[in-house]
Amino acid sequence: YNSIRFNQDFDPNKVTIVLDMGAQSSDLLILKDDNLWMRSFAVGGDNFTSALEKKFNMDFAQAEKFKQGADIANIDIKEAIGSVLEDLKGEVGRSIEYYYFQQRQGARGEAQSPEQAFLSGTTHIGEILLSGGACLLSGLDKFLAENFSCRVKRVNPFKGLKANVEIKSKINSQSEILFSHAVGLALRGLNKSSININLLKEQIKAKALTRQRALLGAGSVILALLILFSASTFMRQDYRKKNSQLDYLNNLLNTFSTYQVQVDQLQQKQELLSSQVNALQNLARNRALWFEVLLELQRMLPDDSWITEFAGIASFDISEEVFLNKLDLGGKAASYAGVNNFVSSLKSSRLFTEVKPLSSAFIEERLKGKQKREVVKFSISMKVKPLHSSKIDIALEDR
Repeated sequence: YNSIRFNQDFDPNKVTIVLDMGAQSSDLLILKDDNLWMRSFAVGGDNFTSALEKKFNMDFAQAEKFKQGADIANIDIKEAIGSVLEDLKGEVGRSIEYYYFQQRQGARGEAQSPEQAFLSGTTHIGEILLSGGACLLSGLDKFLAENFSCRVKRVNPFKGLKANVEIKSKINSQSEILFSHAVGLALRGLNKSSININLLKEQIKAKALTRQRALLGAGSVILALLILFSASTFMRQDYRKKNSQLDYLNNLLNTFSTYQVQVDQLQQKQELLSSQVNALQNLARNRALWFEVLLELQRMLPDDSWITEFAGIASFDISEEVFLNKLDLGGKAASYAGVNNFVSSLKSSRLFTEVKPLSSAFIEERLKGKQKREVVKFSISMKVKPLHSSKIDIALEDR
């Protein structure tokens, strides 16, 4: 960056990318005015060499020498290093997208993703500058120009320098691209660089850390003493406050203890009245329930049928919330049809459940005047559904 800024090798009004490719990794810089954005990624010249080594069955040294004369325009070469070129293209593209994403987030706070910025066509690049030995690969500049639609050129780190004629004669246009780092470091020594890095020596760093630790230690001791003092003060105040509250509560307990006997007597009376009320409620609700059961049976019983036996239990205990229900019926009917109609009516009733016919058979019945007739004797078992207490109360009022 220092070399390029010194040589004024880019247009500050346009977004310029500097791609410095080394053997194992690459550094990417994006320049605009006085702003600098940079990142590194693991794609370098060795990736091209390894791809050629694998494709043409060479050892690494042979592939490295072969790479120096290779050209991307050659179909076999492009096929061999195609995956590396795609990785390089992807890393550069993602860097551009993320740069523009950050610029828009910082400028207007727009919620636009890097992919949306790229698709919207707002990631225009003015120029790409190539640096580093891996950028000497023939055809790489054309590949980048085609994929990013911008001008691509190699940097000239000696553009703004006055160099000895003998030195210039030893540096050709191919090798001068390798000196960007050297020129940038030399400019730092001449105080001509735009960015300086101060690497603190270990001894100075150790002394600074020791001083910081001493200050932190002293601060910690003072802070601990303050905490202890504050805690002891708070505990004394809290003790006095709680002791005062305890005395107040003891006085209240002494006052209320005189009323404890009366309170116990009232609680006993309340429990007795509650049990009596529950008993009366149970009695009223169970009477209403039985009345409802009898009315339901009367309503459903066919005209040619009658009930001869009725036994079971159906009661609700309000205090225990327990409902006991079981009902057995025995009766007679003029025909099986009457029995079936009666069973169907019971099953459809809102009051009965689990209706089960137990038996049915024809028998002879003697009437007055020594007459006989055939009737169907039947028995049915069922359960009574527990009605909600409000429904039982309504039924009791209606009846």
